[in-house]
Amino acid sequence: MLAETSIGLEARNPLANRMRRWSVEIGQDLLGMWLVDVQFGRVGSKGRRLRHAFSDELAAQAYVGQALRRRATAPGRIGVAYRCVQSSLAAQGLVRRVGIEMAPVETLTV
Repeated sequence: MLAETSIGLEARNPLANRMRRWSVEIGQDLLGMWLVDVQFGRVGSKGRRLRHAFSDELAAQAYVGQALRRRATAPGRIGVAYRCVQSSLAAQGLVRRVGIEMAPVETLTV
């Protein structure tokens, strides 16, 4: 799948042993389906990968928006906030709208 939109988040607090990562890629397959690949787990581990298929782009974006809003509630749930460490240009506005902090510009990959 060619990633048209990608986002990478990390929640790090070594003192509390919280080292989580979460990433998502959105793209369209050859048959026109919109695919959302989500990877998550502990930083440095293989983690898990899930793929969701949607018939239209709006449904895929709604799913990603809902997942990002869930990540934005991390401080209350796990005690550390997620920060955006990688983002395509198309996704940066969405990340900011849900209230997730962007890493310094020099560390972002586009």
